[in-house]
Amino acid sequence: MPQAGLFGLSEHLKRLSAHGDPLEVLARVVDFEAFRPVLDVSLAYSDGAKGGWPPYDPVTMLKVLVLAAQNNVADGRMEYLIRDRLSWLRFLGFDLGAPTPDANTMRLCRERLTQAGALDMLFADFDPWIALGLRELGVAIACIDARQAHQSLKAMKANKTDLHDAAALAQLARTGFYKDMHVKSPAAHGVRSVITARGHLVEARVRLDNTIRGLCATFGIRLGAGQGERFLARMRVAASVPGLCEAVASLLRARERLVEEIGQMDRQLKAISLASLASQALMSIPGVGVQTSAAFAAAVDDASRFKRSRTASAYFGLVPRRHQSGELDWTGRITKQGDGTVRKLLYEAANSILTRTRGTPPMTAALPGS
Repeated sequence: MPQAGLFGLSEHLKRLSAHGDPLEVLARVVDFEAFRPVLDVSLAYSDGAKGGWPPYDPVTMLKVLVLAAQNNVADGRMEYLIRDRLSWLRFLGFDLGAPTPDANTMRLCRERLTQAGALDMLFADFDPWIALGLRELGVAIACIDARQAHQSLKAMKANKTDLHDAAALAQLARTGFYKDMHVKSPAAHGVRSVITARGHLVEARVRLDNTIRGLCATFGIRLGAGQGERFLARMRVAASVPGLCEAVASLLRARERLVEEIGQMDRQLKAISLASLASQALMSIPGVGVQTSAAFAAAVDDASRFKRSRTASAYFGLVPRRHQSGELDWTGRITKQGDGTVRKLLYEAANSILTRTRGTPPMTAALPGS
C-alpha cells in the first residue's frame, strides 16, 4: 500500500477542517497556555540534567487527558488512538511518526495532577471564561447551578466517580432538571478582579502592621491602634531603635509600597464608578461609597434578570432562611448565599447609615427612636 505524502496529508487535514473538526473549535475557544503555570508547579518535571528521555510538554499532556476524559477511553486504548487519528495528532501538536505518550506516562501525569489538587485549580475558575467563549461562537450553552447539581448527583449515584458524575450531569441536561445560572460579562469580572486585588493588598498591609506591632512590643514600644499620622510617626521612631531599626525599616518600605498600590486601586474603582450610571445612582444613597456601588453593580450585571427588586436581596443571601413542612414552620437567620463580598459591603453601608451619617437620613427617619 503506498505511503501518504506530506501534500496528501495536508489535503486530508484540510478536508477534516472543512467538515468541522470539533477539536479545532476547542483549540480556538480554550487557551490551554493559560493553564501552564499550574501545570509546571504540579508536575514539577526535572530539568533533564541527569539524562533520560525529555518529558512531554505539560500543556500537551493536559490535552491528552482532556481527550481521554472526553471520549471515555482507557490509557492503553488512548496510546493507540493518538497514533491512529490524524485530528488528534494535529490537536496535540505531534508530527506524523513522532514519539507520543504511552499509557504509563498518562497514568503518572494524572496521578501527579490529582495528588497536587491541580485538576480543581485548573478548571474551577475557568467556567465563566469557557462559557463566554462558546457563546461568542454561537454555541447554545447552559451554566448549571453547582449547589443544585451537587444535591441531584448525590441522590442519583451512591458512589462518586468521574464517570458517574458525567452520566448524572448528562441526565440533568437531557431532562432539563437544572437551574440555569447567569454568566457575568467580562466587564463585571474585571470590576470584581480589581476589588479582590484591593482586598488582598489591604490584608497584606494589616498583616505588616500587626507584625511591626509585635516586633515593637518585644522592645517595650506600644504603637497603639489606628492607621493615621500618629501611628506612622511612632513607627518611624521605632525604626531608629537599635536592634529593631533594620527589621522595621524594611517592613515600613514594604508597607509604603502597599499603600501606594492600594491608592492606585482606589483610583481605578473611582473611575469605574463614575463611568457607570448605576454606580452613580447607588452612591447617592448615604453610606454607599465607591467600592460598594462598583461591587453591587458588577454582581447584578444585568438588572433585567431580576423580576422584582426584592429578589436581589435573596440573591445576595440577605433574606431569612425558612423551613416549612406540615405543622412545622420556622424562620431562621439569613441564608448567606451568593456573593459574600457584596453582602459584607452592604452590611457596612447599612451600619454606616445607622451610626455615621450626619443628620437623619430619610431611610432611618421612620425607625423607632429616630
